Amino acid sequence: MNSDDGSADEPSGGGALLETQSCPNCGRSFVGDYCPDCGQAVSRELSVLDVFSGLLREIIDIERGLWATLRALTLRPGAALGRYLNGARRGFMHPGRYLLASVVTSYAVSWGLRYMGSMRPLGEEAAQTGPVSAQTAFQRIFQHQETQIVSTFILAGLLALTLGRLFSHRIRRGAHALALGSFLTGHTTFLTAGAVLVVVVSTYGVTGQPVESPRYLYPILALPYIWAAAFSLLGRGIWVGLKVTLALVWTAFEYMVVSTAVFCGWALWVIWAAPLGAPSVGIPVDGLVVTGGGALGLLLLHAAGETYACL
Repeated sequence: MNSDDGSADEPSGGGALLETQSCPNCGRSFVGDYCPDCGQAVSRELSVLDVFSGLLREIIDIERGLWATLRALTLRPGAALGRYLNGARRGFMHPGRYLLASVVTSYAVSWGLRYMGSMRPLGEEAAQTGPVSAQTAFQRIFQHQETQIVSTFILAGLLALTLGRLFSHRIRRGAHALALGSFLTGHTTFLTAGAVLVVVVSTYGVTGQPVESPRYLYPILALPYIWAAAFSLLGRGIWVGLKVTLALVWTAFEYMVVSTAVFCGWALWVIWAAPLGAPSVGIPVDGLVVTGGGALGLLLLHAAGETYACL
């Protein structure tokens, strides 16, 4: 129907006609933001940001309890862990995903600080040539971010195994021990990433020079936090405190044994294969073989003991 000036009337309500869209998934024509048949959202041009943001959401799953878990494990870790192990899972992030999210966050913080020039690139401080000491070579291989990522998963497993053995009367299932180790290690990694960010940015702001990675922050934060959280969760008392301390000492010892075996293997590979650009390690081959063999022997002995205990 036309008005007096010959123009077409607008639809009731004065709004414009909604555009009919065709669903690229099932072919249904519809009006709105979602297809009524298959539920697919209105498609738009895919961007690089969409791809990376979707990948990040799938990895750390920030919409399913990350912030609530982060807050609970910071303020009341013992109570939060107790609720989760007793079956109250709503509002908590899955422990494995929480550990993965912490690793991704730590990697992003380190990469971002180096990209902005606040933290020195890996290997810059080790530009010297010629043989290096065992301590320097050990620090070189374990300062790389990829090594630290693997180390985080190893620490979570070792901590779970140790706490599960020492507190078998409280942690009756291996899955509970693994969840506990994942939560504690993951949250320590989160805390360390935040501390690294604060320390590096503040130091760079004062000095104006890029700083080395503050690797000392992890043990400073990990030991008191894990001890306090486990002590609060597993029961208070002198005996519990001693057992938690033993668990931390044993976990650190086993981690050093694993690290020693890895380092000896890497050093032997450098000496025998002599890859281009590899540092020259001034360590006798027989010493590496004996040390690495001893570390592997200890690991095999522990594995045999665990197998016997399980059987």
